[in-house]
Amino acid sequence: MGMLQENKSRKKISNDPNNTKWTRDTTTFGQKILRSQGWQPGQFLGAQDAPHAELHSAASASYIRVVLKDDMKGLGFNKAKEDEVTGLDVFSDLLSRLNGKSEAAVQEDQQARLAIKTNRYVEMRWGPMRFVRGGLLVGDKLKEDEGSADLEEESSAEEGEKQKKKPEGSEVKKSKKDKKTKKRKAEDEDEEESDSEVTDKKDKKRRRKDEDEDAKAEKKRRKKEEKKKDKKKSKKSSKKDESDDSDDSDDEKAAKKKAKKDKKDKKREKREKKEEKKRLKAAKAAASSDSSSSDSEDSDEDGSASTPAATSGTSTPLTQRNYSRSRYIAQKRQAVMDAKALAQIFMIKA
Repeated sequence: MGMLQENKSRKKISNDPNNTKWTRDTTTFGQKILRSQGWQPGQFLGAQDAPHAELHSAASASYIRVVLKDDMKGLGFNKAKEDEVTGLDVFSDLLSRLNGKSEAAVQEDQQARLAIKTNRYVEMRWGPMRFVRGGLLVGDKLKEDEGSADLEEESSAEEGEKQKKKPEGSEVKKSKKDKKTKKRKAEDEDEEESDSEVTDKKDKKRRRKDEDEDAKAEKKRRKKEEKKKDKKKSKKSSKKDESDDSDDSDDEKAAKKKAKKDKKDKKREKREKKEEKKRLKAAKAAASSDSSSSDSEDSDEDGSASTPAATSGTSTPLTQRNYSRSRYIAQKRQAVMDAKALAQIFMIKA
């Protein structure tokens, strides 16, 4: 359980447990609002002349007080009962018997003590209760008792003597009370002055902080405005530079476009030349294949195994693949040139 127990720390009681500084402070938010609505210190809260106004008392006009509990005893514990010592009554009865008192005297003492306890309990529970003798009721008329009148005179005389003796002590008490009230007033005034000084210091600090914040805000605004002006200037200069650059770039773009067109034209010319060369080569190859095919046919008819005669100009030797290809092309051309062959191919009747 030692690990789970919280750390014990003693707290000092503040000098102002009832928070009287707060009640005296007129700069709080709540008091400002209440006073703006017409409330004054000492008045009740709520509507005036309300049906429940009769239930208001002097306590309703002030804040809730705080009672400091500086002990570990339960709520409702009476300190007066703690001081009482039990068992003394039995001990006193025993001593009285040892001293030679009779049982009747001991019982009388017990009854007297019991009456004192009951009276004390009644006063604590319901308050002091005084019974006054009024007289005797005889028929329908009330007659005063002579003994009661004498007792009243004696009691009034005793009270007069007591009142004569009291003034001296009362004057001393009054002077002490006046001194205490003066001290309290002086202390309250000192506290009010200290509170006012503290509030003034706080107000000055707040004003300084507000002024510093305003100055900082103005500096920031000025910086922002300067930045905006610099941005505008830079934008204007950049636009001018862009316009100049755009003119230069237009010229450069036109030159680039011309260069690209020239390159494209050159490429086209090269392609056309290459295609023409290919066509010429194909025509030459076809002519050479025709001549070679005619020579081979003549040699087959004669049955000779001689090689074809040499033609004028330079001729490239044909391989077996090229030879078969050229022969196929020549046959196709002959079939296209022959009208009868075309009619047979397309199934045309003459």
